[in-house]
Order: sequence, then C-alpha cells, then structure tokens
Amino acid sequence: MSTTLDLPTVVLPTPPGATQPTAPRGATVHVLAWRLYDYRGAELTAGGLQRWLVELARLLVAMGHPVHVHQRAERPFRRELEPGIVVEGHRGAARATSTPWFNLRVHRAIPANAPVVYMAEDLAHPICRPRSLVVQHGIWWDGEYGWLRTRLAEFLARHAVKQSAATVCVDTNFGNWFRARWPDAGCDHKLHFVPNFLDPAQWGPAPTTPAAALPGRVTVCFPRRSEPRRGIWLMAEIAPRLAQRFPSTDFRFVVGSGYHTEQLRARLQASGLGAERWRIEALPMDRMREAYAESQIAVIPTLCGEGTSLSAIEAMYFGCAVVSTWVGGLPNLIQDGDNGLLTAPIATSFEGALTQLLADRSLRVRLGTRAMASAGLYGLARWRERIGAVLGERLGLGVAAGQPAERA
Repeated sequence: MSTTLDLPTVVLPTPPGATQPTAPRGATVHVLAWRLYDYRGAELTAGGLQRWLVELARLLVAMGHPVHVHQRAERPFRRELEPGIVVEGHRGAARATSTPWFNLRVHRAIPANAPVVYMAEDLAHPICRPRSLVVQHGIWWDGEYGWLRTRLAEFLARHAVKQSAATVCVDTNFGNWFRARWPDAGCDHKLHFVPNFLDPAQWGPAPTTPAAALPGRVTVCFPRRSEPRRGIWLMAEIAPRLAQRFPSTDFRFVVGSGYHTEQLRARLQASGLGAERWRIEALPMDRMREAYAESQIAVIPTLCGEGTSLSAIEAMYFGCAVVSTWVGGLPNLIQDGDNGLLTAPIATSFEGALTQLLADRSLRVRLGTRAMASAGLYGLARWRERIGAVLGERLGLGVAAGQPAERA
C-alpha cells in the first residue's frame, strides 16, 4: 500500500543529444502509476519512481511501442509527455484506500490482450493482467506499521507476483523475503533483480577525483527526505556528539521533501550544536551535484523501507565515502569495508562507523575511490539492457518492425 509522495515539481528533461523517437509501430503498453504529473495535471513530479517510469517509457518508445500512462487526478486530463508517451489522468482520490477503484476504472479502458506495467504492487489489485510487469521498489512495510497493514502489504505483494508475468525487483531483499515467506510458491522464474540506475547525463561532467579526497574541513552530507524512516532522528542524536569530538567537521542536511524538517531544525538547535556547524536545505535536482561534490562523507542511515537507494548511488558516483545501514537493498550497493561501511540501523553502531571515517582520511579516500568505481555498475545503459531483456522474455515485447534497435 503506497503512500502519497510530497515532492517538488520540476521538468524531467530529455537527455542531451537524444534524438526524437519516430512514431512507434508496436503494441501500446499501458502503465498504472501513482503519479507522474501532479494531481492537477499541470506539472511533472520529480522523484525516483517518476524517473524510473519516464526512462521505462522512453525505452519502450525506442523499441517501437507507444506508452499510455494512467494516473489519478483531481479531474480527468490527457497530455503528451513526449512523442509516443501519453499520460491520462483519471478522477480519483490520492489515498491508498482508493487504489482498487482506480485499478478497476483503468482496466475498463485497457484492451484485454494489451501489455500492462504496474508501477507498484498495490496498483495490480484487484485486477492483474497475465501479460503484465510489476515493479517492486523495495519492501516498505518493514517498520512503522501495525499487524493489519503489514498483512495487507504481504497479500498485495503475493497477489502481484503470482498473477503477473514478471516482477522487477530493485533489490534482492524482496526476492529473498518472498521465497522465505512462501517457499513453495514456485515464482522464482518471475522475479528479476534490476537495481536502480543513475543517468550520468543529468549530472554534468563526470567527476575526476573522489569527493572523499577534498582537503580542509570535513562535510558529512545527509541527502535524504526528512522522515524518521530515513534516519533523521538517528543523525540528530549523533551529530552533536561527533561535532564535539571532531571540531573540523560540519553537517549538511539536504532534506528535499519530507514532513519533519522543522522538527529536525528544532532538535539540532536545542542540542547546543553551533549554527555554523550545520545547515538544513532543500536543493532542486539541478543543484544536487554541489551537495555530493562538496561532501567527503555521505550518510544513508535508513531504518526501514529502502530499495537500492538513489541517494547512495549518487553519492558513490561522486566518490563520497558512504556510511549506510544494512536495511533493504543497501547491501546490494555497499560492500562493507570495500566501497563503504555498513552498520546496524542503531545510533551507536552508526556513530562508530562514522567515527572511523572522521578519524582516518586515508580510509575515506580509499572507500570513496572504490565507491566511484562501483557506481559504474548502475549506469542507465546497463539498466536499459536488463529491463529490455525482461520485457522481451516475459511480455514478448521486442523491437517493433521498422524500428531501429535501441542503443545503449
């Protein structure tokens, strides 16, 4: 059961140098999504799920398949995002409880044999077409929820995997959980591990040296939404202690969207940590480069609800020394002691790992250098290849007649 995202609205540009796609010739692929445009249908919404959806749609169009995205809206709308990609808004409330009605309404407009993509497992209920792909963005019900909501999430996950042709999992955590929960389900052939990606074209010139090697004062960057599950209270607890032990260390909270920013500010102010030693800011996507490039250390102190974090991949790309918990899909990205440090999701363990990095510049540089090299595993070109293989194998979607083959 997804939750409504509170995200800034920005334009998701076509990558530099990309050619305009020709008119698609293959079967139309219908996509059910929580939100691509805002609920007024006015502006695009920026977020990891939205970036994933846009790149999937661009890949399908390049293969010769038009894409019809369905989302909820205050009032019906229909817009062309790019040639071959249409977004239709269906009247519906932005609440998880309205999802089944949205699912039923949209399926009335989708031909029976059309390929369908569900951008979350709850969107595949009650109807989940046999020729469909479900995108599982990470287990979100491993904390903060009671028994009833957790059981409902498990039911929706099992329904989606069993009824669809394939489930793309952004981490191995979901597949392992599913196999442990239902060992006799016989669904291993349906589960496909495709981690999240980074598009280098969005970030400007590739970094030549790791950010971890920056001289001078050390900046610890928290590039996460201001939500408890993302570890804001853990960082609010340990930052004042670390600042006292390491006078040349500053803390930068780049919180983006979230509901606890002012509470975080109040807690840091009450801690006695000097205002010159920390800052809280929300940066648009086109300025996130500076947050990573100017920080020797990036922290991903997730407590629950994590896939293969885009923040972690981005920090690795810039060569930050990353400290992460072993929650969700983070161990798919970070190998402890090789390209970062992994800890238990508790303050004492996380503080200990961060202390190691603050005390040892050579360790920071070594981990940042390895992180920079590891980030190449999560490029957009490789993601396209892996998603394209799933689309062909499980949904029978290949390059349509008359279309040029997709180039990485």
